[in-house]
Amino acid sequence: MKELKKEAEHSTKMERRAMDAEREAQRLYAAIFMQDKIGEVFDGLVSHTAKKGIFVELIDFFVEGLIEPDDLPDEDFRFDPNKRSYVGKKTGKSFHIGDPMRVAVKDVSIEDRRIFFEPE
Repeated sequence: MKELKKEAEHSTKMERRAMDAEREAQRLYAAIFMQDKIGEVFDGLVSHTAKKGIFVELIDFFVEGLIEPDDLPDEDFRFDPNKRSYVGKKTGKSFHIGDPMRVAVKDVSIEDRRIFFEPE
């Protein structure tokens, strides 16, 4: 039983390592795919919100990018961790998971495997 537990723990560790490698490869290929699309506009959906910004997944491609808070338009937006959304201080306009969003590709970092968007 002791040996079986040890093997199961090793198998779980290897599976997590493989999943991490797969995610890293997906991010790399997405960055390579988007590198020549800076300035192009796409439709997407808000897939995740965090203090560092709004993550948008493009509808036509399996590509996710980040809109940094400073790139949000027209007013000062703050992250509300309880609502998992960004809310404008003046108008109360908000961005939530699942919201449609039209974005332009702002920048791509292949080295960091990151894609940056800005709202259109």
